[in-house]
Amino acid sequence: MQILKLELNYFRIPFTIGYSIWRTTISDLQIYSGISFGLVAKRKDNYQDLILERINLPTAEERYRNHDWAVPLGINYKRELTSSFSFSIGVEFLFGLTNAFSENAGSKFGVLSEFKNSKQRRLALNTGFCYNIAD
Repeated sequence: MQILKLELNYFRIPFTIGYSIWRTTISDLQIYSGISFGLVAKRKDNYQDLILERINLPTAEERYRNHDWAVPLGINYKRELTSSFSFSIGVEFLFGLTNAFSENAGSKFGVLSEFKNSKQRRLALNTGFCYNIAD
């Protein structure tokens, strides 16, 4: 049995609002949400390898959208290490709002035509060190 594998990478531009649920002089725990716009960086799949027919299918770039919308929901903890450095760690879940498949009817073939909705979801763990350039 072979499995359809998709690789859809997006450059995300988030517009979020955060709320501090716990704050001290050196740390901050914040929840946030908003909307995120994604521009495609890479679209790739193995669909041509899965079908038995030798048909030239539209490319993966034509089968999947070149942008999407999503709602991020996350929690982030930031702790000041020194006056210039801080550390942050967070978890974010991204709820897709846009169907990943193209609306172009010619791009759907075989099994792909059966997918009416393929909204993306992603869970991410974020960590980082921050350097403050101004006080």
